[in-house]
Amino acid sequence: MRKVTPKYAVLQMIEALGFCRFIFKKYNCDLERGIILVVEDTWQVGEISDALCETSDTVRIKNIKNPPPIMNFQIGIYLYGKSDKEEWASEFLLQKEFLPVIIVAGIVPEGLYDSGYIFRLNLTGNDVFEFDNMYQRMVTNILENLEIFLYDMKNLDSSCIAKQYQKVQQYRVVRAILATGLVWKMVIREKNDEISTDAWMEEYCNFLIEQLRYMDDFTGVYAVQEAVRRCIFASIEENKLQILSLDEYDETERVIYVDENFYYFTEALLKKMCRPLTNTISFLQLKSEMYTDGILECNHGSKQNYTVKVTCFVADNKSVRKRFIKLRKECLLSDSGMSLEDWTELKNNEEVNENVDKDWRN
Repeated sequence: MRKVTPKYAVLQMIEALGFCRFIFKKYNCDLERGIILVVEDTWQVGEISDALCETSDTVRIKNIKNPPPIMNFQIGIYLYGKSDKEEWASEFLLQKEFLPVIIVAGIVPEGLYDSGYIFRLNLTGNDVFEFDNMYQRMVTNILENLEIFLYDMKNLDSSCIAKQYQKVQQYRVVRAILATGLVWKMVIREKNDEISTDAWMEEYCNFLIEQLRYMDDFTGVYAVQEAVRRCIFASIEENKLQILSLDEYDETERVIYVDENFYYFTEALLKKMCRPLTNTISFLQLKSEMYTDGILECNHGSKQNYTVKVTCFVADNKSVRKRFIKLRKECLLSDSGMSLEDWTELKNNEEVNENVDKDWRN
């Protein structure tokens, strides 16, 4: 039996919502608002957008205030940047003639929290290209079996899977997800029996409906904390940064300092680490949100730049006063709950063991 591939499920939903929007509107299964896709970083924003435009009926929007005419089976996609006005983005997400999609890197701007349905897209551009064949099969199936599909749409609410969800909140968007399940069910049916196909559709719909429960995770404290955490861990692994105590002060920029409860970053280092996020919001705004959400700590009088002065110790036990951005340790744990310093030590040990193993084999 074919299994649902979780990383592709959101892409499948979007492509079906876009291509079948004119049908979904007829059966009251279209979305009242557009989609906000959260991707890892700025590079992925452009990469995924390019791939979608090349492999599906997607049009990149350059002027969000006055989008060009777009067909009712197309997706209109916009790459959100920190210079964009949130009210224009909110109006764009209310478009009815086509499926409006906005892509953001890491964090959803506060003004867009209630403007669209938020999903994380854990894909690369190559993943989207590899899915091209499935999209073409979906289009062909709809066009060649339109009467069967319309019959299924007409009877959607009486289906077994729809009855499971008719009393849940947000049934409007749940119904849209179920309709996209019917779209892909036609593709899966090509190479599977009916029992396996029904099981696939139920798994697919359950996965996406479960994602609705996590929409709030992309707003407020969790969104900022998670986005910053991802950037910091990725940067440490990529750049082999050191983590030292404050009595081991080093003038280089490649060091994070630590005490019992906090990590200390130079402003230049943290800004560099969070670069994937600063296409969507400014670094000053990012610091402000970290402060508001209790991740960053500073004196009230330091809110202009959100830094603190800290006493560090250099050679011969001499002390110096330096400015840092001070982040709570409890907000920067690994996926398995490890501190930055423990996680870094583990990674370094793994690398040493791997090199020893290579030397032994050679």
